[in-house]
Order: sequence, then structure tokens, then C-alpha cells
Amino acid sequence: MGKHCRLVSVAILLQLISILAFMFPSMSMLTGIGVSSYLVTQMYLHHFAGLMVIVLFIYIRLAIAGRIKNIVDPFSLMKITLALWIIVFTVGLNLYLTLWE
Repeated sequence: MGKHCRLVSVAILLQLISILAFMFPSMSMLTGIGVSSYLVTQMYLHHFAGLMVIVLFIYIRLAIAGRIKNIVDPFSLMKITLALWIIVFTVGLNLYLTLWE
């Protein structure tokens, strides 16, 4: 396992910790508060795409380690996962700036 793979594994672990420690409690407080449908759509996009990043990471990691059979080339999925992560980050940043200004 290379340095890059270990670094990305640590990044995903930190991402999961931040979701549980900061994002989930903050978003849970928003239930019952009237927010626009535009923001609700952004939240769902952010949540769904974030989950997809984690699922794709797990698949890529297991496929490269040889623990599962490659259905799709994991190296080609890395670019898709990066693009999706950038979208998730951008939408999350927009949500943060909009809701907590």
C-alpha cells in the first residue's frame, strides 16, 4: 500500500469523524426550522454525494488491495471520486456560509 493510499485513508477517516462530530449535530438542529426548498435540495445533494464518495473510496481501496473483484477499473473511479468530492466540498461550503453566516 502506497503513501497516497494511506494518506487518502486517513483523510476519509477524518471526514467520517467530522461528519459525526460536527455536521450531523448541526444539521440535526435544523429539523423543524423552516428553510427554503433550495437549501433542502442542496442538503440532500450534499448528503447523497458525500455518501457516494465514501462508498466509492471503500470500493477503490478494496479493489486495489485485491480483496474484491474489480467490476470497474478502480483507477478510473479515482477521478470521478475526486470530482464528486470537490462538488461535495463546494456545496458543503455554500451550505455553511448560507446557514451559519
